[in-house]
Amino acid sequence: MGWNQSTDCCQWTGVTCDNSTGRVIGLSLTNKDISGSQSYLCSMFHLQFLKSLNLLLNNNNLQGEIPSAIGNLQSLEELYLGSANFSGVIPSSISNLKKLRIIDLSNNTFSGPIPSFSSMKNLEYLDLSHNNLNGSINATEWDKLLSLEWLDLSYNSLDGSIPTSLFSLPLLKYIDLSGNKFSGQLNEFASIASSQLYSLVLSNNNLEGPIPNSIFELKNLSELDLSSNRLNGTLDLGNDILHSFKNLRYLDLSKNRLSITTNGGGENSSFPQLCILNLASCNLFTIPKFLKNQTSLQNLDLSMNHITGTMPGWMWQVPQLNLSFNHLEELEIPSTLSNYDCDEQLLHYFIDKYLDFSNNNFSSIDPNIGNHLSSTKAYYLSFSRNNFHGIIPTSLCNATNLEVLNLEYNNFGGIIPDCFTALTQLSTLNLRGNQLHGEIPAKFREGCSLETLELNENFLEGRIPRSLAHCKALKVLDLGNNQLNDTFPCHLNGLSNLQVLILHSNKLHGTIVCPQSHSIWPLLQIMDVSSNHFIGELKAQSLFNWPLMMAGVTKEQSEPSFIQTSFSGGAKYYQNSISLNFKGNSYQLQYILTIFTSIDFSNNAFHGELPEELGNLNALVVLNLSYNSFSGHIPSSLGNLSQIESLDLSWNNLSGKIPAQLANLNFLEYLDLSFNKLSGKIPTGPQLQTFKASSYEGNQGLYGPPLTAKDPTVTPPTSSEGSNWSSKSEQEWMLRGAEVGFPVGITVFVGPILYIKRCCCVRSCCG
Repeated sequence: MGWNQSTDCCQWTGVTCDNSTGRVIGLSLTNKDISGSQSYLCSMFHLQFLKSLNLLLNNNNLQGEIPSAIGNLQSLEELYLGSANFSGVIPSSISNLKKLRIIDLSNNTFSGPIPSFSSMKNLEYLDLSHNNLNGSINATEWDKLLSLEWLDLSYNSLDGSIPTSLFSLPLLKYIDLSGNKFSGQLNEFASIASSQLYSLVLSNNNLEGPIPNSIFELKNLSELDLSSNRLNGTLDLGNDILHSFKNLRYLDLSKNRLSITTNGGGENSSFPQLCILNLASCNLFTIPKFLKNQTSLQNLDLSMNHITGTMPGWMWQVPQLNLSFNHLEELEIPSTLSNYDCDEQLLHYFIDKYLDFSNNNFSSIDPNIGNHLSSTKAYYLSFSRNNFHGIIPTSLCNATNLEVLNLEYNNFGGIIPDCFTALTQLSTLNLRGNQLHGEIPAKFREGCSLETLELNENFLEGRIPRSLAHCKALKVLDLGNNQLNDTFPCHLNGLSNLQVLILHSNKLHGTIVCPQSHSIWPLLQIMDVSSNHFIGELKAQSLFNWPLMMAGVTKEQSEPSFIQTSFSGGAKYYQNSISLNFKGNSYQLQYILTIFTSIDFSNNAFHGELPEELGNLNALVVLNLSYNSFSGHIPSSLGNLSQIESLDLSWNNLSGKIPAQLANLNFLEYLDLSFNKLSGKIPTGPQLQTFKASSYEGNQGLYGPPLTAKDPTVTPPTSSEGSNWSSKSEQEWMLRGAEVGFPVGITVFVGPILYIKRCCCVRSCCG
């Protein structure tokens, strides 16, 4: 838009010209909001002297395939087309660009095989990561790229074995093949004595067998990531096998089938100074002693091992520490704490303190723990699922940088410290599954940062704090399974980010209708007020106006994403989880999909008719209105709930027929209409006959599969004469009655005609 055709194009933004010839040699249109089909690119391929083409970054949306005419740019040396929404196959004509030094086609949706790059003798940088490329790597093709320094093929669908000759390319420094489908065993590398490789990332594949010894001869290696494969064997970190890695700063061997030992190493081991060490799920039984002298360590992950005993005090100094899912029993806390320093190579990875001690056997906690953390930038602290008892230390409030505090599923008693409401950085407070009592603190302040408040499964009393209205960022509010005695929280109607509201199993009362609530909670997707004392009718004008429950997006069209709470540390998130009752069972949802929508009003005293507007919630997955006093008919509009998987209307006073439209609910997995006053034949369709008879029991007027095929309102004949009639006689009487007409039939054959009608209905011979 900024190009003025009345001026020299060499003055245009993003255009570079050769000073001597005036030819266009560079075109850089990053973040210029370019969009459209491949036809927009055609004129670009006439720029014969172009050396650099840069359309990189997310604001550009050039749909479709790259035209094969790109092969005309014979002078091109740099090609940046990442994150521009290209698709299709990478054109083979790209191999004509023999002067290319840099190729970046990352973060598109390219599919098919990798084209040949073997003719590009000058290629130094190749990034094809985060596409849908498939097929195997042809070793003979890649052996010719003698100038290659950077190779990133991560997160595609490449398969087969990895040719180890790749690692012998003389100038190759960086290689990332993670997130593919490579399998088989890694063979020993050849000719690596002069290798310049400093980063080797092969994580998230299906590689098997032992780690090749030749990997430990890559003396320049700074980053080694072999995590999330099927590698096996025993590796002793205490012997000399890793000591040759003088430059190693990042080592990740987690989530394989390895057994890691430290038999040869002590506190004075000459192990390289690491910044990041991940040994999760490596069959460790003790904390390696050499770690004590790792003064550059910024991230240490020893989770999902078999470590017992005491966590030594020096470990508190590691900024990012994960010891979850072990069998540790005691915490040793030093008198002073300080952060280690890492070299600048990896400084961008981790800055503040992340501490995860969840799923261990800790039973007591130092009441001054918060004072120890106050001098650090501790932003994440989790002691969830341990055996702590006593009261929650109020000293935790001194850790003013805390963003996530997770103490769920312990045995903490007493009250919730009031000072938690003063932690202005706190985004997640999870105290679920303890024995806390008293009232919820009522002093939440303006500017409150809470996004998640989970207090489920305690003994809390009193009211839902009015001051929670200050927490404008709140996404998840879970107060279920307590003893709260209050009305519906209409005072929180200004929480425009609220996605999950769980109030079940309390002593809440009154109606759930809020004044002027037509726009209340526009992002709400889960609402559970079950097992309270709510009353009244469901007013369509006050409820059922939640846009995310009426969205037109289907399960097939939607991308899977989860409700998460963000916090410091780059791409880290607190993963929200909740408990819900649906499909006849109780479920712990460890991940809450953003397309999962649910309404549970069960076990209350709601009455009146179900509003037709319920059918507008066509994105609803779960609807539970059971154990109330609803009356009237089931709205036929429920047939519009095209995404519904669980529908429970049991134990009400609903009457009339089951709407035929319910037979068309293709995703319905659970249906319960039992114990109402429904009548008539169960509609025939692909779904309704697949449910058990218990889904319809307690409705005396219902019949048809899966119940009995007979109409329960019709009684069988009592006369001996009638009982001896044959099926053939019944049909003859029926036909004769039809021939003479109803008035004649009713006069002459009144008894037999009524009897014939009963028999026909019972035998379903007259429709």
